Amino acid sequence: MKAEQDDADKGNCLSMGRWHNTGMGSGYAVCAAKNPKDVHAWAANWAELCDCDIRPVVTDSQFRAMARAKPDFEMAVNNVIKATGMVAGGVKTYADLKKKLSL
Repeated sequence: MKAEQDDADKGNCLSMGRWHNTGMGSGYAVCAAKNPKDVHAWAANWAELCDCDIRPVVTDSQFRAMARAKPDFEMAVNNVIKATGMVAGGVKTYADLKKKLSL
């Protein structure tokens, strides 16, 4: 495949890299996309040649934002702090932790 064809093939996905295990006939591709449809469209181009197993992932900052948005997040953190006896730096509650980390 030529570079122009490769660019057209991935559509709206940003290829972060591809790794191939030629001995096993397998490999991995990592991409960034704004929505799952773009990833599925790219994978569909390869459906006749290989099986594609798509696993969505997010960055640390994206995960933190999603976790903090959960309605029971503060209660869950307080339960972990209580269960572990976390008192490092005077942290005894989620409110203490937010203040300490300037969240």
